[in-house]
Amino acid sequence: MEPLFVAFPSQASQRNAVIAEELGSIWLYLSRPDERAPERDCWLLNTEAEPRRDGEYYRQHKSPPPAPSGLVLAGGTTPAPSSDRWAVQWSADGESVAALLDGRPIGFIVSGHQRGYARYIADDARPWAFPWSDDAYGEAFAGTLH
Repeated sequence: MEPLFVAFPSQASQRNAVIAEELGSIWLYLSRPDERAPERDCWLLNTEAEPRRDGEYYRQHKSPPPAPSGLVLAGGTTPAPSSDRWAVQWSADGESVAALLDGRPIGFIVSGHQRGYARYIADDARPWAFPWSDDAYGEAFAGTLH
């Protein structure tokens, strides 16, 4: 089975959002305008209950490591959901993007912020993501919420 990889372009900013399965985790990436290379990233989910490898393994395979299990909140570990369950929500200017799983936002990137925000990460989970913030989400996606 192919690893999860879904891309979503923004017409407003010429950026791309990618939701991709890495070794033991799923990440949201936001590209620079008119480029494929990620500018920002945000951990979304672990696909393994316990990361089974050390940091060097992930470096050698050019993959970000999964979040340590002690920092993952309930619901944050699941086998990779199929690509048809994913969507994104762009901010009006296309500079920020949220990953939606079954219609529910679970992580988002605000261009210019050091890290993304993740629904299933604990408070002290640097460098994976900031903990979820309804205020930051509402501010980034004002005018685009249903």
